[in-house]
Amino acid sequence: IYNYRHILPNSACLPACCPNQIMAAAAPAQTHTQVLKTLRRHDPRLKNLLLCIKFTAAYELSEAMQWKNSEVGGPLFIVERSPESPSAPKNKIIILNRKSLDNFELDIVPNMTIESNTNFVYVESRKGGKVFAFWFYDLEDQKACYDLIVRLSATAPRSSRDGMKQAGH
Repeated sequence: IYNYRHILPNSACLPACCPNQIMAAAAPAQTHTQVLKTLRRHDPRLKNLLLCIKFTAAYELSEAMQWKNSEVGGPLFIVERSPESPSAPKNKIIILNRKSLDNFELDIVPNMTIESNTNFVYVESRKGGKVFAFWFYDLEDQKACYDLIVRLSATAPRSSRDGMKQAGH
């Protein structure tokens, strides 16, 4: 495993807001049912919400080994799906992007490379070898996200599919 933790996005890349602004911006009065309904518009096979994080920012590691802002930021959800086939991914990460209309989706597949460091969770997609870093303000959110991705990846069904997609692309 390559250790991505030594290459941290610099502080100039992090969201320019204080914790209260993050919480105020990310605390809609939606119920669990309303969130499921919203997410099902993007993925009708969604069965259940496993984790909801109020805000995260996503970064992508470039070929030059530099972190670049992926222009994705917003609430992060880890969801359970009704897969199309027994070998299709059952779980995925979804970020409802507040920076554009393109949401972030990443299937959770067997034995993903997953690492964590301070406020970051690093995930390597085997499709295209892309590496993503998710920044969390709250360390408890970061730990909960990391632990769940590790657990789901360890129990994910084997599949030839793997990857990240930008909704609408």
